[in-house]
Amino acid sequence: MTDTAISIQADGSTLRIADPVTGEQYAIHADQPVTPTPSDDDLAVPVSQTVRLKAKRLTVDAAAWVRLREEDGTNIHTLRFNETISRQDGTWLLELAGPIKSYAKIHGPFRVTTTPDDVTIEWETSSEIVLAVRSLRRHPTDTITTTREPADIATAISQLSAGLETLSPERSFQTLRNHPPDIEIGDELRIPDSVTRHDSSITLSLPFQYEYLYAAAPVTFYLNATLTEGEPAIHIDSYGTWNLPRESFAEQCVELLKQCVFLDCLTRSDGLYPTTLEAETELKEKLNFDWTELYDVSLAERTAQYLNVEYDTISDLVPEWPARGYVPPTNNKNETGWRVEAETYPSLHFGVGSLITHKFTQDGTTSIVGKSIIRDDVSDAILRDYLSVEPSPVWYDGEWTWGDELIERLWETDEQA
Repeated sequence: MTDTAISIQADGSTLRIADPVTGEQYAIHADQPVTPTPSDDDLAVPVSQTVRLKAKRLTVDAAAWVRLREEDGTNIHTLRFNETISRQDGTWLLELAGPIKSYAKIHGPFRVTTTPDDVTIEWETSSEIVLAVRSLRRHPTDTITTTREPADIATAISQLSAGLETLSPERSFQTLRNHPPDIEIGDELRIPDSVTRHDSSITLSLPFQYEYLYAAAPVTFYLNATLTEGEPAIHIDSYGTWNLPRESFAEQCVELLKQCVFLDCLTRSDGLYPTTLEAETELKEKLNFDWTELYDVSLAERTAQYLNVEYDTISDLVPEWPARGYVPPTNNKNETGWRVEAETYPSLHFGVGSLITHKFTQDGTTSIVGKSIIRDDVSDAILRDYLSVEPSPVWYDGEWTWGDELIERLWETDEQA
């Protein structure tokens, strides 16, 4: 089996970070030879792997958007290009959104300087750094083999949530939902050792028939649920059971997925990327949620609170699904396929499209440097929601600018009138 882990290799004073699946890579240059050693450091953000190293200066040889966070993940400041920030004693997290999502757990005093080409971190003396990376996989890296027996297919579907990087509301970000394992037909059920999922306290019972199994697969993936045979219902340990109608089971699964993703988008606004969305304000009185408290509870408790909300209460505010996939209830793989390529969850952008712009470097690698907004029949409120949380530069009126600065330019006149 091909090794799909992100590679962190030292070459003298240079660290080379490469994702063998996506092909993305970048380099970090140190002021001294470095020897990264694997670590089990627990960071306050979702990561795939971590290493420790020592240096007095590190230069990230790629364009990256940088966020300074406290050790617990609380966002402090987002650095623009050509900006310098420093801190004294304490432990901090630097989020580096470049070719490969990375984090550096560092100790003060330190100084960080950003340019459109690189990021430099400097200390007064050699300091210990925890470097962490996170994968972003848009294609399956593992394959589960199943027979055509519905019970085996149910077991395979229950393993799809191995693609989730986290169970927090941030998994509503596309970047925290890696592609689930692929599924193929074989002579026996085989689940690779590399396919590991989070522990689950959510069970979805349903008849073991193709039309039920296929309909339940997307919401099973998102809720990290386990499929069991029985009457259609969602069971959450310690929180109760919610029955689902047989006659409209597929439609109910769609509504459940929309409801959970949408409410996670609102709950996450109290998390790693704090903001206030218009829908959150509109639903405040209707739902009587304490968003901060809801963010901190377990997936089981949070989902239980979501399921206690009637879908009609939020349906007018749920964004349009950008794509849908329909799979006939058959066991013929040649006829149906087992994977729908289209992204079936709405993004945070709520109707505002974005075009990622890449910067091509001399060694053939690429790094994301900004986004062009494609405004297509969306309201001012939706556009403001998008710009208020978009961390990357935005192309507007012939130049790159930042979301919060663009808000001021577009609406400052209206608000002063």
